[in-house]
Amino acid sequence: MLGYNNKYPKDHAMNKRIKKLVDWLSDQGYSFRFSIDDRVDRETSTVKVYPNPNQQHLLYTLLHECGHVAILSNSTYKKEFKSLSVAEMKDNRHFRSNIYKYKLLKEEMDAWEEGKKLAKKLNIRVNKEKYDAYASKWFMTYVKWAA
Repeated sequence: MLGYNNKYPKDHAMNKRIKKLVDWLSDQGYSFRFSIDDRVDRETSTVKVYPNPNQQHLLYTLLHECGHVAILSNSTYKKEFKSLSVAEMKDNRHFRSNIYKYKLLKEEMDAWEEGKKLAKKLNIRVNKEKYDAYASKWFMTYVKWAA
């Protein structure tokens, strides 16, 4: 887990929740590490998360990034989010298209929802109201960018 336990040694319950997610990522063929930003690096199959000192927010962010991994592993991903894949292969004009923005917003929303489903599947306790509040805060940054 690249230093997770050294960085957050005191909250045993939170460590167990994070470990469940890191183990799940490993089962999916992904590794986990702390980084300066939050994202899924598909080229290296690595989930990178900023080491937020608020452990609850760290958990929610990791659930969201795991949600992206769950979406990526879905056999319909390439068809459903074709415009996102196309944008990676084309010039910057596609990044400004409405279809690209729409699909990116959809994937972001889906990743938050998949993260919530994963928490339930792995028996990770999550305060749904706080999770949704945190998700909506970050989702709205994408909405503002897309508008």
